[in-house]
Amino acid sequence: MPSPPNNATVIPMILPLRLAFTQPQPQPAPDVTLTWPGHDTPSLRLLTPEWITATDADLQRLAQDVAPWTGPFHCLPGDWQPADDSSWAGTHRRDGVLTFRVTLQPGPSYVDLRLEVTNLSASPLEDLRADFCLGVNAGGGGWANRAFLPNSHLDRVEDGRYWHDRVAPPGAWIRPSGPWVQLAEGAHATLPLQSALLAMENQAHTSWAYLMFDNPSLPPGTTTPTPVCTCAHCSTLPWPPRLPPLSAAAWAWRTSGASTTS
Repeated sequence: MPSPPNNATVIPMILPLRLAFTQPQPQPAPDVTLTWPGHDTPSLRLLTPEWITATDADLQRLAQDVAPWTGPFHCLPGDWQPADDSSWAGTHRRDGVLTFRVTLQPGPSYVDLRLEVTNLSASPLEDLRADFCLGVNAGGGGWANRAFLPNSHLDRVEDGRYWHDRVAPPGAWIRPSGPWVQLAEGAHATLPLQSALLAMENQAHTSWAYLMFDNPSLPPGTTTPTPVCTCAHCSTLPWPPRLPPLSAAAWAWRTSGASTTS
């Protein structure tokens, strides 16, 4: 290929993150890994969402390992289809309770996410919340993000203790309406801080992973996880306040995994 002339403007090609499902076809769950172009192993795992909660008896039973499937919402099989723009959309259904549809659009260092919920029950869903989880390993074996787990032996407990002791306490930040707040200061344990952004910095101060929302969110206690957990959680605040029966509401989040070294 000939070299461009000296006065030419060369625009580099920006490739999107590579998206893959943790639970493969034919009916993947809303649990994905994100891999930077040119990398052999994933960098982030995103559960979209891990939980949906509301003050509805049927939904509460669904969240407690009800047949025909077991586990939280990121284990629920769905119907996923790719689109021409590299996005994926999947619908997950629990008859008589709700459906939720997830659309994922990978970008060069983030993935845009939209979540739509339809109430299939005969009663309103009150206090509707969604909990998203951002992980930096496979949950035990397989791969680990070396920017956050530099000496990982791919052991779930060992990785979890390193994350719990070295990464999460000093590295978790949120931004409410004012300045940044470091969660290691214990503010999340004493104040109902609301934010649109949860950011996690690695111990070397070279990389960040973050969850960003278009409406306020609340970091729960699992932001500083248990010693066997290498993930960060952020929950949406109740929205809408009341989802009427047999109707639909949609809201969107932009969730991202970003790294200054990737």
